[in-house]
Amino acid sequence: MHFAEITRLTSLQGRFPKAVFSPNGERVAFSCIVGGNLDIYLMDRDGANLTRLTDGERGKRAYFDPQFRPDGTHLICVCANGVDTEDSNLYLIDLQTREGRPLTDTHHESSPTFSPDGQHILCVSTRNTLQDRCTVPEIFRMTWEGREQTRLTHTEFEQTGDRAWPPRSLHPRYSPDGAYIAFASSVHGAPGENRFEIYRMRPDGSDQTRLSHTQGSSSYPLWHPNSRQIAFTSWVTEAYTRKNSAPLYLIDVEGSELRCLEESSSINWMHSFSPDGRFLAFDSSRHEATPKVPNNWDLFLLEMQTEQVHTLTDNAVLDKKPIFSPDGKGILFESWRDGFDELYYATIQF
Repeated sequence: MHFAEITRLTSLQGRFPKAVFSPNGERVAFSCIVGGNLDIYLMDRDGANLTRLTDGERGKRAYFDPQFRPDGTHLICVCANGVDTEDSNLYLIDLQTREGRPLTDTHHESSPTFSPDGQHILCVSTRNTLQDRCTVPEIFRMTWEGREQTRLTHTEFEQTGDRAWPPRSLHPRYSPDGAYIAFASSVHGAPGENRFEIYRMRPDGSDQTRLSHTQGSSSYPLWHPNSRQIAFTSWVTEAYTRKNSAPLYLIDVEGSELRCLEESSSINWMHSFSPDGRFLAFDSSRHEATPKVPNNWDLFLLEMQTEQVHTLTDNAVLDKKPIFSPDGKGILFESWRDGFDELYYATIQF
């Protein structure tokens, strides 16, 4: 199993915080920092018809974290004001007219994602300020037009010291069938402890249940296409050496049958399941770094049934953020292989 053909899609010499396929796989939206400006771009799957959709300006506005509406008609993203990315609202772009408008005006929203039917949007908001100006991230749901904004998580917090971390709820994601929302939360921890576990709840906020019980800090839940299992990364720091590792796990929606999918001394981040659920694409720091490439990340495929890991790249460059195409035939990823940070598409020889 290997990459059969690799095509460079961009020539922006920028930095790419995030890229996503349209639901039909025909287009790619991504955020990119070019000349100090962070904007949302749109292009065809082969890199043609590149268009900048937003008007970011260094120190004034920045647009990032794009997500397609499931019908492909709109993009949701975050619009940050000034240099403070925490002063941000949700921003909706009509892909037919290329016009955008703010969906929120609280200046505290991030991490937007659509429901599978496209009728609702989840986000993380710090609009609720507690004592001493302490903000607690909570998960909200609204209609895709920005109406009926409803708080789903309700964190209770009593500050116990100047450096105490408040509990936080982050990274909400709908299951593909829309029955559940997975998210990461630190509400279970001791006061001041900044350690997350994976939770799930119903779309109305009910039935909130802790699923994972790990030794690390577990976050970024990723749903399997079967809507019954959730993959996640658990960050572990050794007490004496302070060395970091991040194994990959899989747990079912009821919180049983926890499996360690990939346990190594390296850092691993999962990014995408294949549409049929057979493979999990992830990037990892396991290959030896060099003086020129201290962060030598490469791309891998984990075969879910056998748990065999297949190496897709092994270069002395940075390859990261692999995303399966909706047809399952290739992977979009970010790489420095040509001397600059650009986006690439590679077909897979299974």
